[in-house]
Amino acid sequence: MTITSTQKPPVDASIHFTLRGLDTGVNLFECIELEDMSGEFVYHHFIARKQVVAASFDFVFWFRCPSGSFVIEDLLDENRFDTAFAIQSENWKMNLPYSEFLPDSGIDLCYNHIGENIELYYDKDTVADIGVNRIARQVSSNYMNTNIFKNKAELLQNYIELDASINESIVLKLERGGTFDKPLFNSIKENNITRCLLETLLESESSKNRVQSMINTATSKDGNGDVIGNSWVSLKFQKGDKIRHKLTYNVANIVIDYSNNNIIDSINGKRSDEYPNIIAGGSFIDMSSVILTDQHFLIEYELV
Repeated sequence: MTITSTQKPPVDASIHFTLRGLDTGVNLFECIELEDMSGEFVYHHFIARKQVVAASFDFVFWFRCPSGSFVIEDLLDENRFDTAFAIQSENWKMNLPYSEFLPDSGIDLCYNHIGENIELYYDKDTVADIGVNRIARQVSSNYMNTNIFKNKAELLQNYIELDASINESIVLKLERGGTFDKPLFNSIKENNITRCLLETLLESESSKNRVQSMINTATSKDGNGDVIGNSWVSLKFQKGDKIRHKLTYNVANIVIDYSNNNIIDSINGKRSDEYPNIIAGGSFIDMSSVILTDQHFLIEYELV
């Protein structure tokens, strides 16, 4: 049938940043062909990890106080200090192969009610593998591997080709995070990615020391040596930090009547009326009894 390390690290060595402002979605577009068969919390199915050099994030995220006087306790208080935030998106020089990230079981399962055990899947070496395997599981109603698809190679290639769109989308989101000329402020929460990072750093006394160290290196020049004004501070990361955001593969282009109304995920049994912003999908082309749903990954950059 055809269907279209050993040393104990310092206390603040590992800080987990969750950047909802970088949440990204892309559309799966490859039609699927089956072999003939006889039979604030981030919701996610799987976590997907990639080691990234910490210095890759240098000179991307910036903040300053207009007065030039940095008082840590007031940095995020819009009523006392209107801290300015900017992103130098051109310094985000990473072009990452998200389809090749290493997937693992979903985390925080006490709250993440759609998290899945990756050991129930046969093809799970990469995001592309587990993505296609999840489709196979929904189509076949069991744990069959991706060999049920005649066009398995094309389906995997679909995930690979989407890497470019994901990278472009992330840069576009960074570009909305304020500039040196037109920064965002504490009063602006939406798309304020740098503020989110700074807020995480200020949550504990130990990590506040890192912020103070950054302030001590405040500069009037950006990472390219160009003058940007008085006392801008570049956020710096270090080995052991983890930066996370969500990545969704949307199935709208490979199903009929895509929506978040009356949709049930056959794998976890969750309904769209319970999770309207999470569970969405539609009928599989030429198999109206089969429902495919969006795939959610928690992307984790492990800084080394």
